[in-house]
Amino acid sequence: GVAVETCRGVSPRPPPCQAGVDWHTVELPARIDLAGGWLDTPPICYEVGGCVVNVAVRIDGKLPIGARCRRTPGTLSLRLDVEGGESCECTELDHIMDFSSPSAPCALLKASLVAAGAVIFGPGAPPLQEQLSGDGGGLWLQCWSRLPRGSGMGTSSIMAGAMLRAVGQAC
Repeated sequence: GVAVETCRGVSPRPPPCQAGVDWHTVELPARIDLAGGWLDTPPICYEVGGCVVNVAVRIDGKLPIGARCRRTPGTLSLRLDVEGGESCECTELDHIMDFSSPSAPCALLKASLVAAGAVIFGPGAPPLQEQLSGDGGGLWLQCWSRLPRGSGMGTSSIMAGAMLRAVGQAC
């Protein structure tokens, strides 16, 4: 909710896209905090401040966190896949409205699409299928992590960044 609303003021809706079949892939390193972990996270950073020292790491020589996105010409839906887990097909704005609920299926993927401006909603927003037809077709967004869930290596925030970049490239 709040983070997406904050981002929306900074990140304008991307221009209409050209439909295509190319995947736009983004792979990123994991993060290990060496000192000051969580001092950069609200509300701690606002209340007491602090510095964090961390390093970016590969796992077995590979970038462990990633996302990819492409336009799907001829479709007017959003296909969302978490490797080895959830999968969602969104054909209406109502299917995306739960993006701010962490327990919702594909919540991080939905939130990334909203933050990137690839999907707009609210009073007066056109239906999802109309938005997608104006932008060149549906979107297929996938994400993955080679790290265990809850590893504390920044996976969800890094993955969100990868998804934002992949969606931006696809659009």
